[in-house]
Amino acid sequence: MAELKDTEGGVLVPHPAGNAPFEGEGKTLAVTKPVNAAQLLEEVYDRLGDHQKYNVVLASERDPGELSEEHPGTLHVHPADADMRKVRGVVESHVPDPDWGLDEDAREIRDLKAKLAQGDLDQQQMNVLLRRLVGA
Repeated sequence: MAELKDTEGGVLVPHPAGNAPFEGEGKTLAVTKPVNAAQLLEEVYDRLGDHQKYNVVLASERDPGELSEEHPGTLHVHPADADMRKVRGVVESHVPDPDWGLDEDAREIRDLKAKLAQGDLDQQQMNVLLRRLVGA
């Protein structure tokens, strides 16, 4: 395994040789806590400020919500001139939002499914859920 290094923080992240995005030209940061991947990437792009200049990839063998010290993910940022202090700040302050990316209908369906699982749906709510699920 080759090792890539976050030169600003000294974080060593192992990668199988030849398996690093951007041909190893970017910087990396270990992600050692559960994250919402899409939300985290958008937060990083927002903090770096130029969506056209930077490419950011979160690589992991586990679901991003299961990342930990023992099973970290790797955030790859390209080009190498990215300010990794900003990236690190985003990762450290990131709090996964279960509603991130969901529209009102999707949240309603999720909430109704949870009520259904608990046996707390009345007939009207059951009808609403069924209509939403079939797209009517």
